[in-house]
Amino acid sequence: MSIGAGPAAAAGGTVSGTVKYDGAAPAPKKVEVTKDKEVCALHPHFEEDLIVDSGGGIANAGGDHQGAKGDLKPSDVKFDSEGM
Repeated sequence: MSIGAGPAAAAGGTVSGTVKYDGAAPAPKKVEVTKDKEVCALHPHFEEDLIVDSGGGIANAGGDHQGAKGDLKPSDVKFDSEGM
């Protein structure tokens, strides 16, 4: 994740990191298709409350930046989870 344009970025500040699952990731839970099975059940579907890749990276994880300096507004923040 990274901080986009704003006071911290203008001063050269960035925040980045990776959130990893410690240990063996649980198996994804399959979702039962109950509607339009002829179309929607052509491929399996799984719950997405915890998505862990082969390297242990957790998709869609957020962070808490308590103590960060600057006057950032929500419109100044850009989260980039590309490649997760």
